[in-house]
Amino acid sequence: MAVLIVLLIGVITFVAWYVHQRFNYWKRRGIPHDEPKIPFGNTSELMKTVQLSDIFKRTYNKYKKRTDGPFVGFYMYFKQMVVVTDIDFVKTILIREFDKFHDRGLFHNERDDPLSAHLVNIEGQKW
Repeated sequence: MAVLIVLLIGVITFVAWYVHQRFNYWKRRGIPHDEPKIPFGNTSELMKTVQLSDIFKRTYNKYKKRTDGPFVGFYMYFKQMVVVTDIDFVKTILIREFDKFHDRGLFHNERDDPLSAHLVNIEGQKW
């Protein structure tokens, strides 16, 4: 019984540490961001009252005048994301450095859903 309790305490401690690490990612790096709410991140009102595009727009408008970097941090549940606020940085990513962003992990199934295998979704050599 004592082993089970120690194991349970260890698992709870590890989960608390993991959640803390995930939700302090941008803070540790000094990147501006809105404070996340566990487990939703910055999307706690998503699909209740606000759409995701409105949340991104609100974040963009809040941080677009800042001069401390070309992007801000964003949390979508446990995933860290970036909201780019500088148009020149967008051009750098989408035009000049586009070849470095081809493996994005987006779903595509060329055999069953050929329309999903377009330039934005395909990866690697085929891209």
